[in-house]
Amino acid sequence: MSYHLSIEELGKVIDYSLLRPDATEEMIIKGCEEAKSWHFAALCIHPCWLSVARERLLGSDVKLCTVIGFPLGANTRNVKIAEVKNAISLGAEELDIVANMGLFKSGKEKEFLEEIKSLVEASKMQSLTSSRGGIITKIIIECGYLTQQEIRRIASLLLGSGADFLKTSTGFGPRGTTVEDVRIIREVVGATMRIKAAGGIRNLGDVMSFLTAGADRIGTSSAVGIMEEYKRSIKSS
Repeated sequence: MSYHLSIEELGKVIDYSLLRPDATEEMIIKGCEEAKSWHFAALCIHPCWLSVARERLLGSDVKLCTVIGFPLGANTRNVKIAEVKNAISLGAEELDIVANMGLFKSGKEKEFLEEIKSLVEASKMQSLTSSRGGIITKIIIECGYLTQQEIRRIASLLLGSGADFLKTSTGFGPRGTTVEDVRIIREVVGATMRIKAAGGIRNLGDVMSFLTAGADRIGTSSAVGIMEEYKRSIKSS
């Protein structure tokens, strides 16, 4: 199996997710070491562990990522803005922000987009006081709740949000992500936004399918196993 990527190049398109509700401090510390070893793009953890991970990732090439409004996205705008500010103050460099799908499904598109814009703006303003540079924002749209037409519509709306990425799933929704989700989003956003595929991605074949479909980043809790699988495939080729 040959995909013409070095091990480090593959690591740099993966966000290692440690978002289990029962994730312990020991698991977070171990995850930091694994993330550094495989040179993942980011380690994505709950906000309560940011201080622990920040210390251990300091000086590495792994970005510290956390979630906002996770996993339902139904907090009020002010609560989400407070989450954004708090996360950045604790060391977060990338934010995976859950969109309010109820607003979108209610036809409140203006309110939906205004909330996302306010969160992206809050991240930009907070990053001005950060020594770590600009904050990367990824908007989670939970494709499992959407028809293909709704995926196209929401992607079109978010083109004007100022966010860096569209992300396909929290991993806690009614289903994982699909290759078709990514293809539809890419058709809409073109090269204007990046795409993070996440939700049910568990092996190397999944990763390569999503990258081929147009994903720029992969979110997975199976990151270490995927890298080990790729390393074995290189040795055997």
